[in-house]
Amino acid sequence: MQTINVENSINSGQVFLWEKKGEFWYGINGQNVLCVNKNGVISSYKNQRIDFFRKKDNFDLILLSLSKDKKVREAIKKFPGLRILRQDPFQCLISFIISANNNITKIKNNLENMTKSYGKKVKYKNQEFFLFPKPKTLAELKINEIKDLGVGYRAEFIKKAAEMVVSKKIDFQFLKKNKLRRSKKNHH
Repeated sequence: MQTINVENSINSGQVFLWEKKGEFWYGINGQNVLCVNKNGVISSYKNQRIDFFRKKDNFDLILLSLSKDKKVREAIKKFPGLRILRQDPFQCLISFIISANNNITKIKNNLENMTKSYGKKVKYKNQEFFLFPKPKTLAELKINEIKDLGVGYRAEFIKKAAEMVVSKKIDFQFLKKNKLRRSKKNHH
C-alpha cells in the first residue's frame, strides 16, 4: 500500500474548497464536508464512508500506466504519495469550467463566492461551512447572477453544465456504472 501525502494531494490544484485548521484539513465535497487527518483518515458531515484518496484503486498499476510519460514519471518521483482525488462530480465539473484561463487563487475565490451565495450553510465540528450548490440551484440562476460571482465569460458554461446535469444530458451515475462495467470487462 502506497502512502498518501494528504498535503500535496489537496494542494495539487485538483480541489479548491479546502482549508487546513490545526492538524486537520476540511473540505467541501458536494453536499458533504470532509475532515481529513495527516494520515488520510476521513470523517464526514454526512457520516459517509468516502474513498476520497482512492485507497481501493490499484495504485501500482496506475503508477505503471502513468509512468510511460517522461514528465509524469518525473512528477511521480518528485511528489510521492500524490493522489488523484475522487471528488463530487458536479463540483469537479463546475470547478474545472471556472479553472479555464484562471489562476488557483481566483478559482478558489470564485468557488467560495458560489458556495457562500448559493450553497446550504451547515455546522460541522463546531464550525460553519457552505456546501456546494446543487445543480438545480445553479441551473435556475440568471447569467448575470452567476457573473456576479466573478466568473466572467464562464457564467454561460456554468449555467449550461448545471442545466445538462439537471436534465440528465450529463448523468454521473450512468457514467460511473459504465466505467465500472468497462473496467470489469477489461480485467476478464
